[in-house]
Amino acid sequence: MHLKFLIVSSKISELSQDLIDEIIANDHGYAFSTTRDFILKIEDGTFSASTPTIADLFDFDIYLFRSFSKNMANSRIFIEELRLRGKIVIESCVSDNYINSKFAEGVRLTRNNLPYPKTYQIPNFKNLELISDNFFPAIVKPADGSKGRDVRIINDKKELADFLHSATEDFLIQERLEIEWDVRVFVVNGKPLGGIKRHLLDGDCRSNASLGSRVEKFKLTPETKKLARNAAKIMRYEVAGVDLAWAKNKKRWYVIEVNISPQWQAFKRITGLNPAKYIIERAVSLYGKKHK
Repeated sequence: MHLKFLIVSSKISELSQDLIDEIIANDHGYAFSTTRDFILKIEDGTFSASTPTIADLFDFDIYLFRSFSKNMANSRIFIEELRLRGKIVIESCVSDNYINSKFAEGVRLTRNNLPYPKTYQIPNFKNLELISDNFFPAIVKPADGSKGRDVRIINDKKELADFLHSATEDFLIQERLEIEWDVRVFVVNGKPLGGIKRHLLDGDCRSNASLGSRVEKFKLTPETKKLARNAAKIMRYEVAGVDLAWAKNKKRWYVIEVNISPQWQAFKRITGLNPAKYIIERAVSLYGKKHK
């Protein structure tokens, strides 16, 4: 069985290359595109899609999306059509389930009884009186952020008001748990592949490996496996990077974030596991089930 993959991402990164290598190793074909290059057309009652180098974007068997934040509308339109045509898409949930909001993520997790930090989203800084002075210091992060962008510690209500007064996007105000590290669990098709412990940066509240956090292998426990598996299932992500943290002051695990299209360079380096292998296996399995 020789299949044709289309990888959609902002660029051919190390992660995209991992996927390409796995596709080739399994004797399949591939093409690459960015959503910026999409040419979507409606003519004579027909929806078509192409790029300057790909005549028909619907002429592939399996579609792998590595990013969604840029040109989100085009991604959702395209993925919706792919699903109607019976194509295999990872992540297909973008067409009907995905909201690029960490607060929406928190609502879904807590709705399903997963432990999530106390969090506010208050677009109008004039409404901050609803937050108790005892809530500080707190962590502020963009509602649609990633890779630790613009995440910071806010020490009191005045500092928060000053910050939000000049903000041009929505931010979450989240309780600062007493943690020294967190755990990134990589989940593919509901299966936790493994975990890495990421220590907080000195004087910071972030633990992102891309920012230089000290990283080591973490042996998953039954509890952390279950939390990660349930979090990915609730969000309906085929591929997820689930961030868990043990809060010393609360004596319990919390789900901090569930990341769609997660980075895996540090995970691969520390664990020796390449998520690309499991992603391609999952995609081919889905195709086989649909066409048996």
